[in-house]
This record gives sequence, C-alpha cells and structure tokens, in this order.
Amino acid sequence: MDFEILPRQGIGPFTLGMTMENAAGAAAEWAGTEVRLEDSGGDELKVPVRHPHFLAVLVANEGTRLNAVIVRRFRDEDAPVRVLLNGTDVFRTPIEDLHSALEAQGHELQEEHGLEVLDLGLIFSNESSFEYPEDDEGVPLYFDTVLLSDNNHPFFQGRW
Repeated sequence: MDFEILPRQGIGPFTLGMTMENAAGAAAEWAGTEVRLEDSGGDELKVPVRHPHFLAVLVANEGTRLNAVIVRRFRDEDAPVRVLLNGTDVFRTPIEDLHSALEAQGHELQEEHGLEVLDLGLIFSNESSFEYPEDDEGVPLYFDTVLLSDNNHPFFQGRW
C-alpha cells in the first residue's frame, strides 16, 4: 500500500482544504474503523486515525477545514506500506540520504524543528519514543514523523 505525499495538496485519501467531516469519513474508510470528530475546545482540532500499520493525525487550526496531516511511521519494519515523496519512501530512506536528495532537488531546507522543507510545506522529525532502528551511537536511522501542511498551519504562516 502506497501513500503519496503531494506537497501542499494532501496525502493518501486526505486533501488539504477538505472539510473535517469529509476527512473523518475518508479516514474511517481508509483505516477500517470509525473516526469521530471531537472538539477539544480552543483553536485547533486534532483527530487521530489509527491505521493497522501506522498513525495519522488530521489537523484543523482554524475553522472546520483540514490544513495539516501528521503521519507517524509504522512500528513493524515489514509493514506493507510506503509513504512516498517523489517516489522516495520517506520512512525507509536514511535521514542523510533524504536530506541530500531534497537538497539536490533545490529545496530550501532548515533544521530548527527537524528537517523543514519550507517550499513543500513539510517537516520531517523524530518524535516517537518507540525504538526504531538506530546507528551505533543511538541516532535514529530514519524519520518517524512527517507533517504536511498548507500555509495556514501556524508553523508555516509567513514563512513561504
């Protein structure tokens, strides 16, 4: 199963700008489970979606429209899923190789909050406490989280 990251557009069944109600419906079909929208108050609505192989979080920062998707890496190294950016599996490509490939493609990269690819509206990071593959010094070999956003996400406002 492949999920293609389309920068500033969407990933898998989720299109940035779709209503959260439609996103929850797509998530339920995609994950094979019911997904409920629950307003926690405040300005941000986050909806976790547990797929059998990984977790996605749908985010609406203002109003009721999806403006960010967070995807967390699968725990099973043999999971039959790939999260792709231009054909590159972002969760199985070593961090240094992904960094080099994005740099070679001419993207502006920053490393303040992980690997930020500002022109694509992406942030790759390591946020999990799960024990993913590491090098001899205990540094993760792969990113475990990717945030895909439009320019309404607070992190990207005014940065594009």
